[in-house]
Amino acid sequence: MSFLTPAALAVSALAIPILLLWMLRLRRPDVTVSSTLLWRRLVRDREANVPWQKLRRNLLLLLQLATLAALVLALARPYLPVPAVTSGAAVVLLDASASMSATDVEPSRFAVAQRTAERMVSKLSGNSVMTVILAGQRPRALAAATNDKAVLREAISAARPEQGPADWPAALALAAGAARGAAESTVVIISDGNLPAGLPPLPGEVRYIPVGREGGTGNQAITALAARDGVSGPELFVNIADLSPPGSPARESLVSVYLDGVLYDSRNHTFSPGENLPLTFAGLPAGAAVIEARLTIDDSLALDDRAWAVRRPGGDRRALVVTDGNLFLERAVAALPQVTAFRADPGASLPADTYDLYVYDGTLPAAPEGVPHASLLVINPAPGNPLLTVTGTFSNTRPSTMSNDPLLTHVDFSQVQILKARVVLTPDWARPLVTAEGGPLLLVGERDGRRVAVLTFDLHHSDLPLQVAFPVLMANLVEWLTPGQPFDAGDGLRPGESLALLGAAGTSDAAEVRIIKPDGSVWTPQDSALAQERSRLVFAETEQLGLYQVEIAGSPAGQFAVNLFDPVESSLSRQEAITIGRAEVPPAGEQELGQRELWPWLAAGALILLLIEWWVYHRGTSLPKTGPPL
Repeated sequence: MSFLTPAALAVSALAIPILLLWMLRLRRPDVTVSSTLLWRRLVRDREANVPWQKLRRNLLLLLQLATLAALVLALARPYLPVPAVTSGAAVVLLDASASMSATDVEPSRFAVAQRTAERMVSKLSGNSVMTVILAGQRPRALAAATNDKAVLREAISAARPEQGPADWPAALALAAGAARGAAESTVVIISDGNLPAGLPPLPGEVRYIPVGREGGTGNQAITALAARDGVSGPELFVNIADLSPPGSPARESLVSVYLDGVLYDSRNHTFSPGENLPLTFAGLPAGAAVIEARLTIDDSLALDDRAWAVRRPGGDRRALVVTDGNLFLERAVAALPQVTAFRADPGASLPADTYDLYVYDGTLPAAPEGVPHASLLVINPAPGNPLLTVTGTFSNTRPSTMSNDPLLTHVDFSQVQILKARVVLTPDWARPLVTAEGGPLLLVGERDGRRVAVLTFDLHHSDLPLQVAFPVLMANLVEWLTPGQPFDAGDGLRPGESLALLGAAGTSDAAEVRIIKPDGSVWTPQDSALAQERSRLVFAETEQLGLYQVEIAGSPAGQFAVNLFDPVESSLSRQEAITIGRAEVPPAGEQELGQRELWPWLAAGALILLLIEWWVYHRGTSLPKTGPPL
């Protein structure tokens, strides 16, 4: 039992004057009488009223002290914690993010959270309902507004942790909808507390039950993995991070690299808390397609101890540059690795051969059928083309807005000087990456199943070709325009990210697309409501970590990897408070989900004791006689 206002217990000091009043009696004068036979009662009263006499048992005194004690306890507002909401609607948010798979508590954080939720179900009162929501990458209600304990237990027991971060804004929106409309509601969040900032408030009362070892636990993780073509062959970059709490001891681990399932290299390293160690493995065999990094160490989370990278299939990409003479552009395209460049005059017919990329410099075919159905890089588009609407030129070309996009990695447009640019109306299929006051300078997007990039100015009217940013920009654009396979997963996806299969939707191959997940299950477009999006086939079921294989029309079309790479999930810290809206929610023990106050009963007891004292004082301690009068 605890007290809401323990300071009120100081009122119990009133028992001192009560005792003093009973110990102090008035001293009466002595009187000489002939006999004490008739004065025995007076003698007893005189003896009882001598000051500072020893207290004797007295019913009135005991009743007064008991009344005072009941009033003091009522003022202190004692309460008993109850393990479940006794009335109204309870909404339980069960954290299913990757960090809940940690084993710093037995058998895992998620299993402990399940047991906590099941104990809440067992204490659910008959006039209450409970909703259980799994807070994962796509939050969903496991059981909605029911007091059927069997249904609730079955839903909680069937839940499983996921392998990526949780979408907490969506989970809280779902919880707010479940709690809204109830006269009395309580939202209980069972989590390790790694919630993002800026979450919206929730209706009703919010409780937080932390799960995991207090202060966090030690963990090492692979936080980055990328394969690149270097001068001496393929290179692999791996970053290992020690995300243990400060003060943890340094630990040794083994970093291993596997090429197509065969061990290639292993290195031992000792890590200190907070240390990041970038590693480079150079000179990898050119034929390696799938590269895996493994971290061998006994820590609390195994999901971040493995990562995969898929190298692009070998072979040159063919690019046709249609220009009347632009040496900067021709050399920039020809210098790119694994790109074979060809040139054509604007007025001449295009070669019959097919190319992976068409670069149009200052020109575009006037008729839609003249535009090849392939990736396009358009520079200084001419008016009257079927792809873009060009309305004039502008001279206020100083770049003012640059998007935070991977295509602009290591590209600094802020110092680029441009004389003039075309006024291009941004179509609905494109997005601007670089914008000046007069309009966009760089646009990218996808139209009719092909990728398109547009520079709205003539390279001869700018100093961009003279800056280091130009070859880097061309490499980024060509890499994005010609992924070499019917999808572009870059260096891998994060759990929950979607993948677009270029040109698959709307074609005869769309129905023959199969994606084999790491667990061996197969996805087809018919399995998902999210099938087509602007001539693209979208695959969004990337909840599992590992390698995914893509097949089109029965033939392998490539692989892509999904890796965790999330320092927040890998840190395994346990937050001792969370912020919902503007309120900070402190941790609540499992037995503190409700408070049953006892002061009404104590106040009623004090009143009853007061009435008993009045009766004893006026009527004596004997019961009234009920028999017939004599």
